[in-house]
Amino acid sequence: MIALRILGGVLVLAGLVLSVAPTLALDPGDAPDLFEAIERHVRWGLLIGIGLLLAVRTSLRPWRVTFAHLVCWVSAGYLVARLIGIALEGASSGRQWLWVGVEVAICLVAGGYLVRKRDGARGER
Repeated sequence: MIALRILGGVLVLAGLVLSVAPTLALDPGDAPDLFEAIERHVRWGLLIGIGLLLAVRTSLRPWRVTFAHLVCWVSAGYLVARLIGIALEGASSGRQWLWVGVEVAICLVAGGYLVRKRDGARGER
């Protein structure tokens, strides 16, 4: 279990570094527009999200709770990477902010489910 948490921490760190400097892994040249420039940062959010999932959740069962964690942490990883991209590249059109809202909503719904499951499990004891 500790190895998974360490791997998760390494993935989060790598994802954050690559979100800040996406050209470290691949430099496709200049972005055609601001939206694409921010999306180059966002692509590394999956690495952050998977790392967060491994750092937080080390068991697979129950499956519903693991899936809720997956949805929550991957969405949070994309959200963090998107906010890094917006901060570094500048505020973009409403499309980026729409995605911020969608990612926040996904995190809130999945997090609410997890809180409800956690509180329900405590009530059964």
